[in-house]
Amino acid sequence: MLDIKIELTKNRKAKPDMKNNPPEFGTCTTDHMFEMDYDPEHGWHDARIVPYGPFMVEPITMSFHYAQEIFEGMKAFMGPDGNPLMFRPDMNAKRFQRSAKRVCIPTIPVEDYLQAVETFVKVEKEWIPTEPATSLYIRPVAFATQASVGVETATEYKFFIVACPVKNYHTEFSSDDSCWVETKYSRASEGGTGGDKCGCNYANTLLPQEEAVARGYDEIVFADANEHKYIGEISASNIMFVIDGVVVTPELDGTILPGITRDSLLTLCREWGIPCEERKITVDELKETLQNGKCTEAMSTGTAVVIEPIGSFGFEDVGRLIVGDGNVGPISRKLYEGLLAIQRNELEGPEGWLVEIK
Repeated sequence: MLDIKIELTKNRKAKPDMKNNPPEFGTCTTDHMFEMDYDPEHGWHDARIVPYGPFMVEPITMSFHYAQEIFEGMKAFMGPDGNPLMFRPDMNAKRFQRSAKRVCIPTIPVEDYLQAVETFVKVEKEWIPTEPATSLYIRPVAFATQASVGVETATEYKFFIVACPVKNYHTEFSSDDSCWVETKYSRASEGGTGGDKCGCNYANTLLPQEEAVARGYDEIVFADANEHKYIGEISASNIMFVIDGVVVTPELDGTILPGITRDSLLTLCREWGIPCEERKITVDELKETLQNGKCTEAMSTGTAVVIEPIGSFGFEDVGRLIVGDGNVGPISRKLYEGLLAIQRNELEGPEGWLVEIK
């Protein structure tokens, strides 16, 4: 168990008006942050919650140069009885461990990760918004702090947690979003870090994302790196389709992040009797099922977006194709409303999904 020291700030920030003037997603931080350091002699040590503020690091800090960094995205909700609720935090802790192993960052025991997050949320409880479609977004991060420009595994690291009160990433649940199907650039390749939550995975999506926006699309979904034949995932979220009444999502092959929202939605589909499949989906199949009307719904899924319906896809050869009738489909809406209700303890979900912090 961690011995977490707590230093409360003497300068409280003004909380944002989440109802009338919510801040842009991820731009408003709470009063405090969690920190913990690692070195070979002491291991992970000096766990503390301190006032939010900048780090002092060397210009030759290794994570700047070689991207030895991982992170997670989590949310806390205010429960009906006034206690914070967290959604499947153990899944984030285990994924954080897997990501750490992939980039040679010393792993943090699941119980220590959970203790750190839950203690931090308890300290920042007053920052959890209560308005509809709001939450406290939590960002745990680990990165190399050793000062060296040598290409090697670092020996010193920092783990920290910050949080931001947020409205849902997309404020309207509509099918206005459009998605360009990218077959030139690649997000991840076999044997790479695509299945882990590393910052480097996101940097190489920025240019193709900008090009997609220039074409008139909001998002981008990548095809596989080997053949540019199979649908992978969106730049920062997983993707699902409804084809012939079946929820279909690309199978996990090491290049796709095992999303917690993805896993939760598939579980709910099975429990609620909605047919679902994890399998390979070709670009040609997506194109054909859009053209013949068999693909009636599509959605991006993730902690930040929850579920965002996709109304159209763009292809290099045929241009824009509309999903179904262009409106939000019944399965997308059922899953969205059901998942939100479970996260707020308004609907009973599978055992162990909600953790109440007292």
